[in-house]
Amino acid sequence: MRIFFIILTYMFIGKLLSQTPGEKAIQYQERLYTRFLVVDTGKGGCLPAARIWPEMNCDNAWQMQVLCGGNGMIPGKNGLAEWMDGTVHWAHYAAWLSTEYYLQWKEQKNVSLIRDELSKAWYALSRLDKASKLKYGQNPREDGFLLRDDVPTALAAKLQGMHCVKSGEVCRTGIEDGNMMSQDQAIYILWAAAISNQLLPDTLTSSLDGIALKEKIKTKCHQIISYFRNTDWQILDPNGNRVPIGYSATGYAFAIARIGKIITGKNYHNWGSLINGRPIWSTLMQIPYEKNNPTQTEVNMGMQLALCSVIGYPSYNRFTQWCEGAGMEIYLLVDALFRKRNLVFYQSMFEEMLHNAPSHGPCFMSTHCTNTPGWSGENRWFHPNHRNGSKDQQGALFNGLDYLLLYNLYRIVYNEH
Repeated sequence: MRIFFIILTYMFIGKLLSQTPGEKAIQYQERLYTRFLVVDTGKGGCLPAARIWPEMNCDNAWQMQVLCGGNGMIPGKNGLAEWMDGTVHWAHYAAWLSTEYYLQWKEQKNVSLIRDELSKAWYALSRLDKASKLKYGQNPREDGFLLRDDVPTALAAKLQGMHCVKSGEVCRTGIEDGNMMSQDQAIYILWAAAISNQLLPDTLTSSLDGIALKEKIKTKCHQIISYFRNTDWQILDPNGNRVPIGYSATGYAFAIARIGKIITGKNYHNWGSLINGRPIWSTLMQIPYEKNNPTQTEVNMGMQLALCSVIGYPSYNRFTQWCEGAGMEIYLLVDALFRKRNLVFYQSMFEEMLHNAPSHGPCFMSTHCTNTPGWSGENRWFHPNHRNGSKDQQGALFNGLDYLLLYNLYRIVYNEH
């Protein structure tokens, strides 16, 4: 009997190890929708959690006791879901949804469900926009200034095995604490919008109101960029004060105006983006990869490469060096999406990434977890420095959107270009 079970175990492990990227993607999607994401128009809907701790006791979680003051905690229960950099994870989700719609649409499959989800995902930004004004005691309106998330404690009940919620809405009750837009949040939203605008058909309409989805995307991007531009590329809250995190977008103003033109067709340049922003951007574009420069932090490199993958760059060789050296290779695929570039040289590298990803999804030091190099962090493209695990994420599972987006971009680029 024991030998029988051993044989079954080896057969099961062999099946996992031999899974195709497509079979993994199916498992990743099931995991995303049961454990990390609620597709809905209500509070917290269509905002993927960054990570979850299925085994963490809420009472003993220092995040809940210290950072949240006990808010979002259900005593005596396990299972903590955390939203961090909410609109950055939303951006990867929206970009992936657009690639998923495109692939299904090209294969002439029924796209009604993905259309509905796309509609709700973009509605979520409108919801966050209006919610930010309520935080400041103002009437709800849309002007491009967003909260990072509006996830309530009650959302945990809709996620498998979760009982506690750490989110901006739950833990940050004030208005000066950082649960609001910063330059990186906005840049990744614009990056996702550019990908969506490139892939979605003009005929696609929102299932919520019948308006062309690309027009809704363009409107939201116009609001965000105009908000920056009108405050001279300094991010101010509705009361006119600088946001506490990532308030200055001057260094990226030139590139933000460029990506805005690509998405909406409108000109967003002004004195600030041309006289101040352009020289800074030009300097950033000339720094060689080998040079140790304090401006080239993980977050800053990500913003630069995301923008460059859409708007272009002075030197493709420099761009590829930064993508490979910084662990942000996905931007090579995004660039190819916009420029129909042949990436045959990188095909084996991407195939190895897809092959090596764990079938059970990315995780770090949790039960039954394979700590897989490259796939042991919350998002290998947004936080490549953590892709092999970090101490503050021990015991966590991650949403896997980094894999899903990589898989779909790989299919699009290598099947069509």
